[in-house]
Amino acid sequence: MAPFRTSRVLSYAAIVFITAELTLRMVGLSPGKIPDSDPTLRESSLLGWEPKPGKYSLSPISLGSNQPIQIAILPDGSRRTSLFQKGGSGRRIYFFGDSIVFGFGLSDSETIPWKMQELLPESLVFNFGVNGYGTYQAFLRMK
Repeated sequence: MAPFRTSRVLSYAAIVFITAELTLRMVGLSPGKIPDSDPTLRESSLLGWEPKPGKYSLSPISLGSNQPIQIAILPDGSRRTSLFQKGGSGRRIYFFGDSIVFGFGLSDSETIPWKMQELLPESLVFNFGVNGYGTYQAFLRMK
């Protein structure tokens, strides 16, 4: 009797999940799509990949957010840390690292280096973080 009960429970569970999936699709909800490639990156013979200079407006990653993610990669490969490029002789602060430093899923103004630039306006802050980098890649980029 137990095998019959188990198969019955599994059948009901499958019906519930299929019904839920179809209902969600009918109301317009579907699983998020992961892009085949990151448009902000290009191939690099030394590092595997590196940031590609340009301005990008990407689809939001989190559900409930409909604001596009705004990313600006500067000609030197760093991510923008303020609205206006500053020159000058202020103290320079460099951030190197992975997607946390880069600010994966965040617009420029939400990243840690941007916030540091706001806290220290007399300094020049640079964001050289790159999505997916490991410690060794960040080290090579720093060199």
